[in-house]
Amino acid sequence: MIKHAFTLLLAVLVTLCISNSTQATPEINIEEIIDKVDRILRSDTSTSRMEMSIETPNWKRTLTMDMWTEKLDKTLIRILGPQKDRGVATLRVETEMWNFFPKINK
Repeated sequence: MIKHAFTLLLAVLVTLCISNSTQATPEINIEEIIDKVDRILRSDTSTSRMEMSIETPNWKRTLTMDMWTEKLDKTLIRILGPQKDRGVATLRVETEMWNFFPKINK
């Protein structure tokens, strides 16, 4: 759905740029357009459940995580599995980051 919306929006922007270049109208700032499109397609908050597989020549493991975000400034990730990593969390606020390890309660 988002891919189709983005494609449609991109087509409209290209059409506007082409039509504006042939008319005597003020120049469009492409950075402003991209910023507006980004704000339209990105919500203020999001939640997701992710699965990440890590594979090396010697071992393989899969992590299941929940993630919450607020704008681009705040992110919280909590590991749900495997059981030995359950509850480990990472919080990022702007440029600072913290980890929580439930086994040692720190």
